[in-house]
Parts: sequence; C-alpha cells; structure tokens
Amino acid sequence: MPIYRVDSTLVANNYGDLWDGSIANPISINENDINITMNFFAWTGTNTNGSTFAIDPLCGTIVRLGRVTQTDSKWINFGSTSSPSVLRLYAMSSIQEIPTIPEPTTIIASLLVGAGLLPLKRRKSKKTK
Repeated sequence: MPIYRVDSTLVANNYGDLWDGSIANPISINENDINITMNFFAWTGTNTNGSTFAIDPLCGTIVRLGRVTQTDSKWINFGSTSSPSVLRLYAMSSIQEIPTIPEPTTIIASLLVGAGLLPLKRRKSKKTK
C-alpha cells in the first residue's frame, strides 16, 4: 500500500520503498497539516533499513534523529544524540480507506438517463390499458 502524508502527498509506494534509502517527498507536515518550518529533527530510533537502532548501554542514552526536510536516508537517520531535547516523532496510522465520491458529471448523467426513462415507462403502460 502507498504511504502518504496527511496532506495526501506521496511519501513512498510501499513499505519496501519507505526503507530503500530515499522517499518521494519529505515528511515535513505535522498531524494538523501544517508545514514544519522550525525544529527540523524528529526522534526515530530507527536505522535507514527500518530496523531498530541498537543503543550501546556503555555510551549512555543515545537516540537516532531524522531530518524532516530530507528525502534521502537522512529523513530517518540524520545522526544520533545523547542531548535531551523536545523533538517530533514520526508516526503512521493504520490503513485509511477514503470513500469514493462520484464526479458531478456522473451524477448529472445518471439523473438525466433516469428522467428520460420515466416517460418511456409511463407511455408504454398507457398503451397497454
């Protein structure tokens, strides 16, 4: 299944494409459909291939950072830090199904065809009486 941002912009064609080293568009939109213009980093905890970033307990708390403006592997693996910060998180929802709404021309054509058939049925029934 394709992966999209909340503004319907394609990020990746599927999960394999998400982890192949680049994405189609940066994940620079937040959950409120607002473009992120400040604090471009996100906590990821993920390596570029999607595997969990292993923390070395001898180094203290080290986390993986991604850069939300990048489309290469740096979107998920820009670097690591042990500095405490308030950053964004990447998140994916379950699969969302968007209902298909017919185009206005389809609705109008259906109404015209339906309206055109009604008089034919009435005329036919009058002739049989």
